Amino acid sequence: MPPSDSDLCTISGYLYNIHGNPLKGYRIVLRYINQPYVFGSDTIFANEAQTVYSDSSGAVSFKLLREAEVKVEINNLLLNVDRICTVPDAATEDLVTFVYPDLAS
Repeated sequence: MPPSDSDLCTISGYLYNIHGNPLKGYRIVLRYINQPYVFGSDTIFANEAQTVYSDSSGAVSFKLLREAEVKVEINNLLLNVDRICTVPDAATEDLVTFVYPDLAS
């Protein structure tokens, strides 16, 4: 049985360049660290990766299983972002807090 909304955390935010312009079409790849990822006693997530793209306003939003460890890759930037992140046990999270918890204020 697939997870319900209460098992997922929606992570959202924006990608902009240094001039404040939205970065549209930028790719974020999300990979569960333990593949396949087991959920409960009857569900296995075997999909290698989830890929999302920023929209014309630079907005991105995606859902992940709460408390899972995932690898986050943002490869279209001047310096690639490649981090291991833990999904919070919460309904929502800001993209900056998720990817850079030490920088979030």
